[in-house]
Amino acid sequence: MMDPYLDSRASFNPPPVNVAQLVGVDVVAVTHGHYDHFADAPRLLASSTAVLASSRELCDYAKRGLGLGDDRLVALEPGRRVELKGWWVEATKGVHLDPVEVIRWFLGDFNYTPASRDELRRVYAERFPGEVLRFSSQVPVGPLQGYAFERGGVKLWNLSETKPFEELKEVAQRLRPKVALVSVAGGYEADAALMASWAKPKVVVPHSFDRIFEAQALLGDVEAFKARLAQLEPSVEVLVPKPGEWYSF
Repeated sequence: MMDPYLDSRASFNPPPVNVAQLVGVDVVAVTHGHYDHFADAPRLLASSTAVLASSRELCDYAKRGLGLGDDRLVALEPGRRVELKGWWVEATKGVHLDPVEVIRWFLGDFNYTPASRDELRRVYAERFPGEVLRFSSQVPVGPLQGYAFERGGVKLWNLSETKPFEELKEVAQRLRPKVALVSVAGGYEADAALMASWAKPKVVVPHSFDRIFEAQALLGDVEAFKARLAQLEPSVEVLVPKPGEWYSF
């Protein structure tokens, strides 16, 4: 399971399953400590014997704040490759949107520029739900990381919600996954297509294009992503997931 965000969005974007329905989860891989990636991880970890694979910062938090033992924590950093529950897992570096870029996305206004840091804090406080802000004051974000999973010659890579940067291009060309999971946030469809073209997988699965927060202004435009990717790398198949469906590769 990667970045569990299920029960915490049920009121405005009901998930196909909730945490209580998940059985047999052996690994919970978390890309970073933001609310929409880690909010449901504590419940899932408490109701299972799953191992948490994440940054050192989140592993330390889980040990201190959630009471997980060392045997259930696997701290990863970019470039480190470990065998975990029958899979080879490698962490890859990501670069997150900065706070101004995040609020621009949330508002749907890419020209917005706060006059001061205090104004930026005020807009965050006005726009983001209180539980999100409380969560962010308690849980460390840690570095943003993607994860490549490999077994039996098949490699799946979740790039995380990273921005494109030159080092990532080099990693993508080295990994060459069969399946790539790419964040297609509103306003960043072209960036997502660029990163998918770098990886050149057989199949790319867009995610994070629907409603992550109830009040967000923009949803991802999957058709725009597909059109741009077709220009850059027409050999890549785009599989748009539908809630409740299973896929095998």
